[in-house]
Amino acid sequence: MSMSVTRTFVGAAALAAAVVLGGAGSASAWYGDFHKTVDHANQFGGWIDGNGPDSYRAIGVCKDGSSRTGVTRWAGDRRGSIVTCSSGFSWRTMEHV
Repeated sequence: MSMSVTRTFVGAAALAAAVVLGGAGSASAWYGDFHKTVDHANQFGGWIDGNGPDSYRAIGVCKDGSSRTGVTRWAGDRRGSIVTCSSGFSWRTMEHV
């Protein structure tokens, strides 16, 4: 596994408990508050407060084993980032990019 892929999944795993389980406001130590706009069985996403050039994106691993990455946005961009898994999620979170 390459170093960037390893770093991505280690960072995502570290944030998973704080962001996914903690809900809105959990990412405050990271940028600003996390604003979850969708969290269903097959779709997850939202936006993160902050100022560029820092950025974020939604990521997820689907139950069928595939991985999904949402659009990368500047911190503070309220358009958000969303991932969709037709098979449902094994896990999902927001990632600092």
